[in-house]
Amino acid sequence: MGSKFLHIVSPLIESDELKKFTGNRRVFLKMDNNQVPGSFKIRGIGRRCQQAKKDGFNGIVCPSGGNAGIAAAYAARELGLRATIVIFGTSSSEVINRIERYGAEVVLSGNSSSEIIADAERLAKVNNFELVHPYNHPTVWEGHSSLIDEIHDQLEDEIPSLIVTCCGGGGLFCGIMLGLERKGWLNTGVLVVETSGARCFNDMIENGFKPKFRHCDSIAKTLSAVEVCQRAADLSRNSSMPIFSRLVEDDEAIRAVLRFADEQRVLIEVSCATVLAAIHTGMIAEIFEKNPHLPSGPVVLVVCGGNDICVRKLVEWAEKYPLESSETS
Repeated sequence: MGSKFLHIVSPLIESDELKKFTGNRRVFLKMDNNQVPGSFKIRGIGRRCQQAKKDGFNGIVCPSGGNAGIAAAYAARELGLRATIVIFGTSSSEVINRIERYGAEVVLSGNSSSEIIADAERLAKVNNFELVHPYNHPTVWEGHSSLIDEIHDQLEDEIPSLIVTCCGGGGLFCGIMLGLERKGWLNTGVLVVETSGARCFNDMIENGFKPKFRHCDSIAKTLSAVEVCQRAADLSRNSSMPIFSRLVEDDEAIRAVLRFADEQRVLIEVSCATVLAAIHTGMIAEIFEKNPHLPSGPVVLVVCGGNDICVRKLVEWAEKYPLESSETS
């Protein structure tokens, strides 16, 4: 089975509503939350699971903050592999239910990515399964780079000015950078947005492009890697492409979830909503103001996932973080 059967070509949707935050520069939403297992992760994780099957393994173990585990469970089911997904002990019922729905075994572990990765490594050895790391593997990065291939085809002759993404362990960032280089979009900027409590990428840059251990203190649990992978650090340090790092607060990301539900009638998780919060708070407009050398093309926001969200949470947040009338459509 080819990787094209594990992930779909996700829609690229233009947003007239968001143009007002970019000085009328066009804005597109790359809707990877529409993937069957709910996030971009199926691109790289799916390819990695295919490689495991090709290498003769009959099962995989994946440590995950949520989305990677759901993608691995789905890919394993489609490929006829057994799957064990090791997740945080504090994982939501939404995440657990989605993993189990695909027939995978769920193992609740510690509350940091280092703990669940260690448990996954042990289980992989005991069961002679392939360890599928959620973000730190070249096959995963190559799979994620298909996102840029699709954007290239969907924009036709336009070159984007800025790709906006969130970041956990850096796998998607590595894929985006790989794809941009392959397409020759070397002047396109990449904006990495995190919450202040889950700022591994930002810490890495502030630490002289060296990955730095940190504890996640954010509601954005799918950004809860303890440090970005070394490859992300190397790309940030050595690439001539313009790379930006910005932080938003949890409440700003939550309000972005609510606004997206109003404007697009779509539920996304808080981690994903950091990219929307960046545009709502004027960060992206500021980047263009200070970096006039960026291409004149559209902004592409990567809407990466919508698994760790439900109507109940939306109702609770709407009461706690009411939107102003100017924030609703």
